[in-house]
Amino acid sequence: MKKLLFLTLVVMALAFTACGGTESDNDTNITSNDTPVAETPATETPSTETPIEEAPIVETVVRERAERPEGVLAVVYSLETDEELQELPVGTSGGSEDVFVSPYLVGSGNPTFRIVENPLGGNAIRLTHREQSWYAVDIITPELELNTADYSYVLLVSGNIARAGSITVTGGDSPHATFFTQEASAGDFVLTGIINERVLENAGERGHLRVGANNAADLEIHELEILRIERIAPVVIPERPENVLWSLATDEHLQNRSLGDSGAGGAILGGTSYLQDAGNPHFTIVENPNGTGFALRVSNRTQDWHTIDIMTNNMDGFNPAEHTYTIRFSGKVEEPPADSTADIMGTDSPYGRFAAVDVSGDGEFTVVADNINAETMAENGATNRIRIAPSGEAGASVYYIYELEVIRN
Repeated sequence: MKKLLFLTLVVMALAFTACGGTESDNDTNITSNDTPVAETPATETPSTETPIEEAPIVETVVRERAERPEGVLAVVYSLETDEELQELPVGTSGGSEDVFVSPYLVGSGNPTFRIVENPLGGNAIRLTHREQSWYAVDIITPELELNTADYSYVLLVSGNIARAGSITVTGGDSPHATFFTQEASAGDFVLTGIINERVLENAGERGHLRVGANNAADLEIHELEILRIERIAPVVIPERPENVLWSLATDEHLQNRSLGDSGAGGAILGGTSYLQDAGNPHFTIVENPNGTGFALRVSNRTQDWHTIDIMTNNMDGFNPAEHTYTIRFSGKVEEPPADSTADIMGTDSPYGRFAAVDVSGDGEFTVVADNINAETMAENGATNRIRIAPSGEAGASVYYIYELEVIRN
């Protein structure tokens, strides 16, 4: 856990988070030019137009290099030292084959790729005409021979995005898993994530890691590095007991993410089966102090209903007409005000509470509702979903979810 805490500090030091609106784009067709696949698009011919003015997409303060973590054993790949790419003349543009001349990177989709002057020195990569979110840059990890049995690797990406969105790193092929996300306002961004065996196993057939954004905004990539560090074992996901329909500790989507991943609801919760954001708060994957994998930090709340809903209508085995259920919710409220509560409640009028506990002192709480069935759900306005949230004076407070589970009594 000490290593996880160390990386928490690293990620917090590196991340520029923002809470602007994001766009969703679920088009996950993949294509690249190194291996023919069904969706391979036509590529553009090299541009003969006059090179554009070399400046950041969005005018910001002078860029500085992102801070590297301590304990780096080796730099496995760096855009800065990629000789083939750095030797290209500024202004080179066109399709993937015109810009990605080294064996380690390849373009995805059919945007215009352009070599521009890097504000940090050397060459940077600019992507324009990104008609789809998957128009991006792929890292060809097999060429890097990453040894995840003995080491872990820090992926560091920094650059500039033309408008607010989430910077993402996903698998280049089916199942197109999302590994790392970082919300960014228009301007500079930094994203980091830990590459381990689970990341590579789920990256898809070709082992590509796709660096892009969840919208179609123009992008510039200034830094792209893979750094070898001491091995950090992935979170151990326990076996789910038979009477537990779902739990945070056994949710593979959340527990397979990386420490420090952050974003709005869809970016973090989108792959889960039974959780949905209410009111678009911000979620961050954090270390769980109870030792059971990762926990969730919930921030950017301006009202008490900005939180998480449990989608009981979609939950396998949830039949309140035949059984009664228990929901257990534990966590912590940061600096709880007086008259604060932690609630398990309905999402519609009359917004009744199944259970509530006072929150005070250090902010830690556990609330248990053991009376959930068809009758109590109707009484409390919980027809399709059940809401968990700190309420009262803590309605806008930052809080953590350490434990959340739905149990059949």
